[in-house]
Amino acid sequence: MKMGYTNYWEQVRDFSQVEWDNVEADCAYLQDLGYDCEIETTGADTKVFRLYGECETFSLHKKRRTKEEYEGQNLSFYFCKTRMKPYDLAVKYMLGQVAQNLGEDFTYWSD
Repeated sequence: MKMGYTNYWEQVRDFSQVEWDNVEADCAYLQDLGYDCEIETTGADTKVFRLYGECETFSLHKKRRTKEEYEGQNLSFYFCKTRMKPYDLAVKYMLGQVAQNLGEDFTYWSD
């Protein structure tokens, strides 16, 4: 596994409750390892996993984006810069876990 400067992913659908339960379990696992992460409820059934690091905060949203912030935006595309800092490994772990759970509805890569 190559650790890169930026991680990219595409989330084409919402997480099911069972899939999101797995995200919450992975968050608890990362907390046990000493990573600074949390599940945040930002509104009615709006949940976000956040992993704080030395560069950008990595976030996964239970519900995918539905509104464009600019014309022509790919609503399934996300990224997080990690600059190869130690939390890059935790970001890669989460992306791999989610890809395993969501299958072809979730892809990720890094540079």
